[in-house]
Amino acid sequence: MGADRELDVETYAQILAELARDGAELEVVLGRHGLDEERWAELSSRHEALFDVEDEEAEAPELQRLTEAFARAQHELSGGPASFESWLEVLAAISRGEPLLAAIERAGLTLDRYLATQAHWAERVARDPRLVARFQAVMLKRP
Repeated sequence: MGADRELDVETYAQILAELARDGAELEVVLGRHGLDEERWAELSSRHEALFDVEDEEAEAPELQRLTEAFARAQHELSGGPASFESWLEVLAAISRGEPLLAAIERAGLTLDRYLATQAHWAERVARDPRLVARFQAVMLKRP
């Protein structure tokens, strides 16, 4: 990528998703995209300004595009979401007070795969009453 070109939202989200992976090295990730740290800082500032919404009720189409692109990138990088049961296992552990990273590790997931799983299943639970019932059954169980 040339220094004079802007970074589109999809590429920005892809870089963020790559940086969120366990063991990601900033210089290596940026290098794959033809960027150095100085140019990344400049482009990140521009993107963050686009996503800054003062009124929480206001429409934020650019932020929505970033959120969707980030979720897609995480999904691609993670190898896809884990099972619904694995996701519920992590959520139940967190609700019992277990630290997130410990719950993720115990479930055999990486952070990036858990994030892709979270995005995948949370969206589906919001639309599917059967999944809501399964979710509630697990979350309402007492240890």
